[in-house]
Amino acid sequence: MKYIAERFTERVDEVNVLYLGDAHAGHPNYREDIVDKALNEISRRKNGRIVIMGDLSEIALTTSVGSTYEQTMTPEEQIDYWVDKLYPYRDMIVAGVGSNHNERAVRAVGMNPARMIFKLMDIREKFFRYSVLIKWSFNKGCLNNFIQHGSTGARTDGGILNKMKKMHQIVEADIYAMGHTHRLISSNDVIRRYPDPRNMKLIDKRYYYINTGSSLDWDEGYAEMKSYPPVLLGYPILKMTGDRSNQQIQIDKITA
Repeated sequence: MKYIAERFTERVDEVNVLYLGDAHAGHPNYREDIVDKALNEISRRKNGRIVIMGDLSEIALTTSVGSTYEQTMTPEEQIDYWVDKLYPYRDMIVAGVGSNHNERAVRAVGMNPARMIFKLMDIREKFFRYSVLIKWSFNKGCLNNFIQHGSTGARTDGGILNKMKKMHQIVEADIYAMGHTHRLISSNDVIRRYPDPRNMKLIDKRYYYINTGSSLDWDEGYAEMKSYPPVLLGYPILKMTGDRSNQQIQIDKITA
């Protein structure tokens, strides 16, 4: 895991972060309009940044789960699609991580489609295969954000959040963001106390968990076949304000 920093050297009113993933472009149920709505929203916000959460592409192969015959684009076309889609936002992208659909191609042919997308946009150094810890540094303070595509078979909101809360076992952070489940949910109900030895007092720290949504429709897809309930489609935008002594976090949901 790498620890990287996104710094704002001048004072800012706010920092906004779009978490974009689980789009599954190439699948017939992919909803491009939802991705476009999220990208348009982050582009109009102050100090907009983007984190890629994995599974941008379907990558159905003859050796993998999924139907190669139903795909609307070949894996190569899926890569080209995302390069064209994201290139105008290239300077806003802070980081991206790999995912299970991406690993299909890695196992089959030794080629990493997500890394290739970043390489073709000339930001290869911003791709991390599994996870990354980002320090959002602004107004003389900072918030740490752990990013991972994730892996869980949980289907309820409670089960998904329980899985996310176990991310504390990996690394300490303020904000934990995970994809994979296609749920657009968040929680900030965990508070822990930690000691401030200099001032000999206990300080409350609140933790934020974000499951980062999807743009894959339900009808006649895998979710309907498995009798999973339809979910809210869309993506979250994290809004950070304040300074070192009074940092505030707001999570907005950009939905269909």
